[in-house]
Amino acid sequence: MKKILLPALAMMLVCCNNTSNSAEAAENNSLSTETVADNDATETPKKAKLPTSLDAFAKAAEKESMDFVKYLVVDIDKDGVAEVFAEDEDGAQMAFSYYDGKYHKLVETETMEDNLFYTEDGFVGVTFDFEEGFVIWSYKLENGRIGDCVKCEMELDEEGEITSTQYYIGVGDAYDQVDEAMYKEKAPQKDMKFVRGDEKSWIAR
Repeated sequence: MKKILLPALAMMLVCCNNTSNSAEAAENNSLSTETVADNDATETPKKAKLPTSLDAFAKAAEKESMDFVKYLVVDIDKDGVAEVFAEDEDGAQMAFSYYDGKYHKLVETETMEDNLFYTEDGFVGVTFDFEEGFVIWSYKLENGRIGDCVKCEMELDEEGEITSTQYYIGVGDAYDQVDEAMYKEKAPQKDMKFVRGDEKSWIAR
């Protein structure tokens, strides 16, 4: 399985949702995404607080079989109620929202090669490697609840070059394949902010 670093992940999103065909523009966008992830993701959590006590969040994480060692607080959908990312000692991560008096799991990673992210326009998502390609799931978040989901799936050759791209839009587990234009209408318009590697913002349990 290939290991794709965060700047490469940013480049993949550029390939999925950037109207510019210029290689130079794509490179600049990738670099700016990495910078935003380092700077903005560090600032945002300072403005958000846990909706309830850390113990209440810990119980919710335990129900998902997660014993986290650190957490990150971000108000992704700007509704005044913070979402929470958590990471265990093996590097697995989960994201939770809070509504109706409870924490609800949003997305999770399975390996250290997978990455959670959020965007300034209210998306939370996850990236996955598979043997011959790469997938980006982006979920629109409103008041802590997941709405529309968009998926971009790319196949790569042995040199890591993109050979084909498919786009999907769906709700829950039901997806329809769509064209690139329709995907771009629903996809995030802001750069991904990866939470893995943003060590300055994480809080030790």
